[in-house]
Amino acid sequence: WQVLDGSAELGDRVVIVDTQGRPEASTVADFLVSGGKSVEIVTGLQYVGREITPPLWQHLYESLLRKGVKMTPFTGVFEILEDSIYVYDVVTWTPRYITDVDTVVIAAGGRAEDGLYRDLKDRAPSVQAIGDALQPRDIEVAVVDGHRTARAI
Repeated sequence: WQVLDGSAELGDRVVIVDTQGRPEASTVADFLVSGGKSVEIVTGLQYVGREITPPLWQHLYESLLRKGVKMTPFTGVFEILEDSIYVYDVVTWTPRYITDVDTVVIAAGGRAEDGLYRDLKDRAPSVQAIGDALQPRDIEVAVVDGHRTARAI
Protein backbone atom coordinates (compact mmCIF):
# COMPACT_ATOMS: atom_id res chain seq x y z
CA TRP A 1 0.00 0.00 0.00
CA GLN A 2 2.88 2.36 0.63
CA VAL A 3 3.82 2.20 -3.05
CA LEU A 4 0.36 3.30 -4.18
CA ASP A 5 -0.19 5.93 -1.50
CA GLY A 6 3.18 7.53 -2.27
CA SER A 7 4.77 6.96 1.14
CA ALA A 8 7.35 4.38 -0.04
CA GLU A 9 10.80 5.56 -1.07
CA LEU A 10 11.40 4.21 -4.56
CA GLY A 11 14.42 4.34 -6.80
CA ASP A 12 14.25 4.71 -10.57
CA ARG A 13 14.65 0.99 -11.41
CA VAL A 14 11.96 -1.15 -9.79
CA VAL A 15 11.53 -4.92 -9.96
CA ILE A 16 8.13 -6.29 -8.95
CA VAL A 17 7.94 -9.91 -7.81
CA ASP A 18 4.56 -11.37 -8.82
CA THR A 19 3.93 -14.38 -6.60
CA GLN A 20 0.27 -15.02 -7.39
CA GLY A 21 -0.51 -13.90 -10.93
CA ARG A 22 -3.28 -11.61 -9.73
CA PRO A 23 -3.79 -7.97 -10.81
CA GLU A 24 -1.69 -6.43 -8.02
CA ALA A 25 1.71 -6.74 -9.73
CA SER A 26 0.47 -5.51 -13.09
CA THR A 27 -1.50 -2.56 -11.72
CA VAL A 28 1.38 -1.47 -9.48
CA ALA A 29 3.73 -1.75 -12.48
CA ASP A 30 1.37 0.38 -14.56
CA PHE A 31 1.20 2.97 -11.78
CA LEU A 32 5.00 3.09 -11.38
CA VAL A 33 5.88 3.22 -15.08
CA SER A 34 3.30 6.00 -15.52
CA GLY A 35 5.23 7.86 -12.82
CA GLY A 36 8.50 7.57 -14.74
CA LYS A 37 10.00 4.45 -13.17
CA SER A 38 11.73 1.70 -15.13
CA VAL A 39 9.84 -1.48 -14.22
CA GLU A 40 10.38 -5.22 -14.61
CA ILE A 41 7.94 -7.85 -13.35
CA VAL A 42 9.33 -11.29 -12.53
CA THR A 43 7.15 -14.30 -11.85
CA GLY A 44 7.65 -18.01 -11.45
CA LEU A 45 4.42 -18.51 -13.40
CA GLN A 46 4.11 -19.11 -17.15
CA TYR A 47 3.25 -15.45 -17.72
CA VAL A 48 2.63 -12.29 -15.74
CA GLY A 49 -0.94 -12.02 -14.51
CA ARG A 50 -1.88 -15.64 -15.12
CA GLU A 51 -4.87 -15.44 -12.75
CA ILE A 52 -6.30 -12.22 -14.19
CA THR A 53 -9.56 -12.59 -16.14
CA PRO A 54 -8.91 -12.46 -19.92
CA PRO A 55 -10.47 -9.07 -20.81
CA LEU A 56 -8.67 -7.26 -17.99
CA TRP A 57 -5.45 -9.21 -18.60
CA GLN A 58 -5.33 -8.20 -22.26
CA HIS A 59 -5.91 -4.54 -21.41
CA LEU A 60 -3.26 -4.51 -18.67
CA TYR A 61 -0.73 -6.51 -20.69
CA GLU A 62 -1.11 -4.26 -23.72
CA SER A 63 -0.72 -1.16 -21.54
CA LEU A 64 2.38 -2.55 -19.84
CA LEU A 65 4.02 -3.54 -23.14
CA ARG A 66 3.30 -0.14 -24.70
CA LYS A 67 4.85 1.59 -21.69
CA GLY A 68 7.99 -0.55 -21.80
CA VAL A 69 7.50 -2.75 -18.75
CA LYS A 70 9.74 -5.80 -19.01
CA MET A 71 7.97 -9.05 -18.08
CA THR A 72 10.04 -12.05 -17.11
CA PRO A 73 8.11 -15.31 -16.57
CA PHE A 74 9.46 -18.63 -15.27
CA THR A 75 11.67 -16.70 -12.85
CA GLY A 76 11.93 -17.46 -9.16
CA VAL A 77 13.78 -15.39 -6.57
CA PHE A 78 16.63 -16.87 -4.55
CA GLU A 79 17.71 -13.69 -2.78
CA ILE A 80 17.18 -9.94 -2.79
CA LEU A 81 20.50 -8.16 -2.44
CA GLU A 82 21.43 -4.51 -1.96
CA ASP A 83 21.32 -3.54 -5.64
CA SER A 84 20.45 -6.78 -7.42
CA ILE A 85 18.26 -9.85 -7.25
CA TYR A 86 19.58 -13.40 -7.47
CA VAL A 87 16.98 -15.27 -9.55
CA TYR A 88 16.64 -18.63 -11.29
CA ASP A 89 14.74 -20.20 -14.15
CA VAL A 90 12.02 -22.32 -12.49
CA VAL A 91 12.27 -24.98 -15.22
CA THR A 92 16.03 -25.41 -15.60
CA TRP A 93 17.15 -23.96 -12.25
CA THR A 94 19.70 -21.84 -14.12
CA PRO A 95 20.67 -18.94 -11.82
CA ARG A 96 21.42 -15.36 -12.85
CA TYR A 97 21.40 -11.85 -11.44
CA ILE A 98 19.13 -8.93 -12.25
CA THR A 99 21.46 -6.00 -11.63
CA ASP A 100 21.15 -2.26 -11.04
CA VAL A 101 17.96 -2.66 -9.01
CA ASP A 102 16.98 0.26 -6.79
CA THR A 103 13.73 -1.08 -5.33
CA VAL A 104 12.00 -4.45 -5.06
CA VAL A 105 8.24 -4.61 -4.60
CA ILE A 106 6.69 -7.91 -3.53
CA ALA A 107 3.18 -8.37 -4.95
CA ALA A 108 1.98 -11.17 -2.72
CA GLY A 109 -1.62 -10.23 -2.11
CA GLY A 110 -3.82 -7.48 -0.84
CA ARG A 111 -5.73 -6.54 2.24
CA ALA A 112 -9.41 -6.49 3.00
CA GLU A 113 -11.16 -3.22 2.24
CA ASP A 114 -13.59 -3.48 5.14
CA GLY A 115 -14.11 0.11 6.30
CA LEU A 116 -17.76 0.28 5.26
CA TYR A 117 -18.48 -3.11 6.85
CA ARG A 118 -16.93 -1.98 10.16
CA ASP A 119 -18.91 1.27 10.05
CA LEU A 120 -22.21 -0.54 9.46
CA LYS A 121 -21.90 -3.78 11.46
CA ASP A 122 -23.21 -2.32 14.73
CA ARG A 123 -25.89 -0.15 13.09
CA ALA A 124 -28.01 -2.85 11.49
CA PRO A 125 -29.40 -6.19 12.69
CA SER A 126 -27.45 -8.16 10.07
CA VAL A 127 -24.44 -6.99 8.10
CA GLN A 128 -22.21 -9.48 6.28
CA ALA A 129 -18.73 -8.87 4.91
CA ILE A 130 -18.41 -10.26 1.39
CA GLY A 131 -16.05 -9.83 -1.56
CA ASP A 132 -13.01 -7.65 -0.89
CA ALA A 133 -14.44 -6.55 2.45
CA LEU A 134 -13.91 -10.12 3.60
CA GLN A 135 -10.69 -10.95 1.75
CA PRO A 136 -9.06 -9.71 -1.47
CA ARG A 137 -10.26 -11.89 -4.33
CA ASP A 138 -11.31 -12.01 -7.96
CA ILE A 139 -14.64 -10.58 -9.10
CA GLU A 140 -16.07 -14.03 -9.79
CA VAL A 141 -15.50 -15.15 -6.19
CA ALA A 142 -16.87 -11.86 -4.85
CA VAL A 143 -20.06 -12.35 -6.88
CA VAL A 144 -20.42 -15.89 -5.51
CA ASP A 145 -20.03 -14.46 -1.98
CA GLY A 146 -22.79 -11.95 -2.68
CA HIS A 147 -25.04 -14.62 -4.17
CA ARG A 148 -24.57 -17.00 -1.21
CA THR A 149 -25.19 -14.23 1.29
CA ALA A 150 -28.29 -12.99 -0.52
CA ARG A 151 -29.73 -16.53 -0.68
CA ALA A 152 -29.12 -17.00 3.06
CA ILE A 153 -31.08 -13.86 3.97
